[in-house]
Amino acid sequence: MIFGSDVRGNGFIANSRYNTSTENVRLRVNLTSSDRLILKFVNNVTDAFLPVRLSLNQYRANPYQRGCYNAANAATGCATVNLLVNGSYGTKEAISPQAAGLGRFDRRTVVGLRWEHDFNARTIWRNQFTYDQRHIDQPTSPVAYVGPYNSYNASSDITNHARLAGKSLETFGGISFDYLDFGSQIYNIMPLGGATRGAMNSESYGHQWNLGARFQEDWHFAPNWHVVVGLGGTYSDIGATETLYSYSAMGQNQRYITANRFYFNLAPEGALIYTPSKKWTFHTRIGTAYGTPSSSNLFITPQGQYGNNTQLKSQTSVGIDLGADWHPSSNITMQATGFYEFYNNELVSQSAGVNTVGAYTFNAPASQHRGIVLGLEWKPFPAMLPGGRIKLSYTYDNQVYTNYTEILSNSDLSRSFSRKGKYIPGVIPNFLNARFLYDQPDGVLEGLGGYAEVTWRDSYWLDNANRLKAPGYALLNLEVHYDPPARLGWAHRLHWYFEVQNVANQTYIAGATNVSDSLQANGQQATARTLMNSTGSIYAGSPRAYFGGVRIRF
Repeated sequence: MIFGSDVRGNGFIANSRYNTSTENVRLRVNLTSSDRLILKFVNNVTDAFLPVRLSLNQYRANPYQRGCYNAANAATGCATVNLLVNGSYGTKEAISPQAAGLGRFDRRTVVGLRWEHDFNARTIWRNQFTYDQRHIDQPTSPVAYVGPYNSYNASSDITNHARLAGKSLETFGGISFDYLDFGSQIYNIMPLGGATRGAMNSESYGHQWNLGARFQEDWHFAPNWHVVVGLGGTYSDIGATETLYSYSAMGQNQRYITANRFYFNLAPEGALIYTPSKKWTFHTRIGTAYGTPSSSNLFITPQGQYGNNTQLKSQTSVGIDLGADWHPSSNITMQATGFYEFYNNELVSQSAGVNTVGAYTFNAPASQHRGIVLGLEWKPFPAMLPGGRIKLSYTYDNQVYTNYTEILSNSDLSRSFSRKGKYIPGVIPNFLNARFLYDQPDGVLEGLGGYAEVTWRDSYWLDNANRLKAPGYALLNLEVHYDPPARLGWAHRLHWYFEVQNVANQTYIAGATNVSDSLQANGQQATARTLMNSTGSIYAGSPRAYFGGVRIRF
């Protein structure tokens, strides 16, 4: 299989034009009747200019950043970055992202080889090696990130299908090892255009390797029952050194920060599935999970600057879910699942603003996630409109801190604030997608169809103190398509489509990162009015957009 693509566009926000190309090759060779080799190669080159994320006030005034190129006489609501004039120290100049030339100019190449061997009809052995190289050039803020990231991954696993007490038993066992070797240089950007590099801001070199294993049993121990149990574990080693550079008229100073962290985590899980009839399936699961910090998390402080953040711990969680699938007829299917998860040391990221080096990460000692996921697929009029159906999906997601005290500081004092009972920012509590579809099953118009889709996202909090919210929105999308029937011969290989997204041309927030709370001079937390000016958070979504085309199957 060979695939290639090139996609380019101007973007709907100023300084968001892009060009990305991808090549993908997959080769499968049957060496013998029981041995196979699969080789895969992927290469991607991305040139994407980037706007900066906005404050809520900037978004409301100028969501698509019109009239912002010249910062000196820019329109209301324009975002800027403050760049060192000499690239080292001293005076800074506010400049627009497009005048600065902010963007991401990256290449990523992945090569993987897998050998599959059948010991017999019931047992398969797989061995895989992957090399992943990323070379980044990312002037995305007042600094530019440059450097290679080389990753190596090797894994081996066995899957066996057997019988236990006369019932089907599937056993899986595997081990994996991956190693990341990186060297990253960070340069100050100068206000000369083209993301011109100034002096080196910092550099970091290091590695991260992970050794993992996983075991799983899936046993159909009774005609309508099966149970799944598993255990996974990973040992992680992170070793990195960061050098920080500071400049003045007197010369250059250097400061070194070293991270040597080791993490070991285990994650057992179990699930039980009961299918009393073709109409009903009940399932429940208890699972544990973990997440370890990456090396980049260890070197950005809560002030959004390079420094020591090496105290981060592993995130762990225990989750319980219970659900059912109901299929009373060929015309209706319903699913419902409830979940409750308990997190310890949850890794949460927040933005410290545009004129910082990036988001910082912290551990929330305890938090809980609970909610419901619902799904429905229904043909309401199978006789009258056999091609009509409705698809609905709804998620309720309630995530709160149960133990977290945040310390806020200003130039004169520090105060601590309990976040117990506060909602975790960045989590959309209610999400609904409804799609009404129709495809003509026969007759002259066979293959003609379309849908109307409504997507609703609730408002959600942007800060730990729950003082500032990103507004919710509802979008209407329309689509019409035509799949010529087989009786039309070669035309059957064509698929025509036309879409209108965001039909009402609403202005909405497509994505928002969490913002940091702050301490005012009077010792009180900043109000929502103040947080509305916190930059580095919001990207606007696309205005009304039209898409049309044809796909051809050869």
